Amino acid sequence: MNFRSILASSAAAVALLAALPSPAQAAPDCDMDWVCVWTGTNYTGSKYQYSSVGYWQNFPGEVTVRSVYNKFLDRDAAVANGLNGGGAKYCIDSNNGNGNIQSKSLYIAYTNSNC
Repeated sequence: MNFRSILASSAAAVALLAALPSPAQAAPDCDMDWVCVWTGTNYTGSKYQYSSVGYWQNFPGEVTVRSVYNKFLDRDAAVANGLNGGGAKYCIDSNNGNGNIQSKSLYIAYTNSNC
């Protein structure tokens, strides 16, 4: 087998692998009945966990959170761009997350019918 044949075979193999579906991203590491937030996108960086409900909670040191995962099965959560729930708000359904968001505060609702 000459060099061109090997190169052509390698290119075909790479094209075949590129066409295969990528594996699903694993759920982020967050315990049940907590909302977990990370300072980096895609659930990376420093992680903080929250479980208190019914009021806006600012992130420590006014950290900007870049990822959030709501591991409650029966409570929705919201994050806001500003402190104390100020600015734009984004709802996070129970047992769902967002790996690319910017927020400074969190609210965990008493129910899961808010989003």
